Amino acid sequence: MKTWDQFLRDVLPHVPGCPEPVAEHAVLRAAQEFFETTRVWKLWIPDITTVAEGTEYAMFLEPKSTLVRLERATLDGRPIRVRTVDELPDDWTTYPQTLATGVHTSDRKTLTLLPAQAAGAVLKVEASMKPSNAATGVADDIFEQYVERIAAGAIASLKAHDGKTYSDSVGAAAWRTTFEGHMGVTELQRHRGYSAARPRRPVKTF
Repeated sequence: MKTWDQFLRDVLPHVPGCPEPVAEHAVLRAAQEFFETTRVWKLWIPDITTVAEGTEYAMFLEPKSTLVRLERATLDGRPIRVRTVDELPDDWTTYPQTLATGVHTSDRKTLTLLPAQAAGAVLKVEASMKPSNAATGVADDIFEQYVERIAAGAIASLKAHDGKTYSDSVGAAAWRTTFEGHMGVTELQRHRGYSAARPRRPVKTF
């Protein structure tokens, strides 16, 4: 576990005079944006075993983390659909049995599995995560991969503060561009599976 203060070696030299607690909070906010945008922090939440006629299940997430979105799911090893609430038909609560099997969440804490299943099925869900407001840091491997990228976002945020010794609107814009570039590269790397392979494009048939 690497705490927010361990990012400061990459942050404070660029914002001289910034108090450490202020810088650490900026790191937290930058980390939240970085992981929400790139979705590179993914994990399989603990397996859920269905109960007869049950549709609502609590998600047990890592401490001090917040769900960004559900990425994929299986039921007894069979892929099922991950939906957004907006995708559901207006009458889904009246006729849930007409839906193809799938999951969604409306509060990022509870899973809704529709339609209800027989007891004993195993539901597996992969989710992308970000640090919660109570988080004190990130895992060692995440730190090693992304410390400089997250630090760039914190620097941009701090330089945008008004009336401080480290305020610099031009520098803030430049560091923001750097941070957004880092997020774009990270998204592309995730999309390519961290390999040299290029994602296949759909074949046009017209």
